[in-house]
Amino acid sequence: MIDKNQIKTFLQKVCKSKGFSDAKTYNDLLNYLVNCTLKKKIPKEITIAIEIFGKESSFNPSENPIVRVYLHNLREKLNHYYENEGKKDNLRIRIPKGHYEVEFVSKKTIKDFVDKNIRTVIELLLILAVIFLFIFVVLVKQKNQSLRNEITENNVDIIQSPIWSDFLSSQQPILILLGEMYYYREYQEDIDQWVTSRTGGIDSEEELNEFISRHPEKTIQSGRAIPYFAMNSVWPLPEIISVLTKAHKNWRLQRSSYLTPRDLKENNIIFLGYYKTLGSLEQVTMKMNFYFDKNNKSIILNSVEEDTAKIYKF
Repeated sequence: MIDKNQIKTFLQKVCKSKGFSDAKTYNDLLNYLVNCTLKKKIPKEITIAIEIFGKESSFNPSENPIVRVYLHNLREKLNHYYENEGKKDNLRIRIPKGHYEVEFVSKKTIKDFVDKNIRTVIELLLILAVIFLFIFVVLVKQKNQSLRNEITENNVDIIQSPIWSDFLSSQQPILILLGEMYYYREYQEDIDQWVTSRTGGIDSEEELNEFISRHPEKTIQSGRAIPYFAMNSVWPLPEIISVLTKAHKNWRLQRSSYLTPRDLKENNIIFLGYYKTLGSLEQVTMKMNFYFDKNNKSIILNSVEEDTAKIYKF
């Protein structure tokens, strides 16, 4: 229980503050309400009008809201005081709305009240978060089911396609190779520095070595300086990945220059790029029923059954 002397000490502090020291009516009203509360005598609106505002006994509160207006302003002045001068007060005077009885609240009580409300808010937010998460999971599951149904329908057409049927029916993983343009490092005496160069017709280490032998005057480092992919090595990639993903196939992406014999043995291969960037794959294609003639810019299609060869020039 809060001591009456402590209450009166803090009441005097409020009345001497900037917001109350020059406001006699509000000072009187606050003192009156505090004293009535301490005496456990809760005044009525008409009583306050007569004793504080000097109204006659015939005063009608329904016709004159002076008491309610002053009480509203008094609450605002108290709130302003406790937000500024009295923010460190250990005791606060509060007048609940619709009442004329004053409450005396210790700082500890306020802190406990705030902590309790914060905990309540946090608990409420957690409950809401769980509810929203549950709704989100349900919606995602419904969406995924819809996508799975759509993919299943599309897969029928994809698997039956003559282009994809062999790849998608095989159990081997799929390796997507990006064809690289062949670059090398060359020293240029006129600018006294190494530069990255590309020469038409040089698409492999062997072709570079042959070029070096024909041009002994050039200072060249064999090997690739940087990987470079032509547009046609990249633009079909999203569509191809989309097809493989829809068909639930395992795949990985790799530069064509990193191809190994083991890759050829263990993977089905999709090559993207210029025919001249096939690299070591060119030897494989020569053993197949088609071959690309880089010099004549044509594709030679061999028919084993008919023992013929068709040439398609570009």
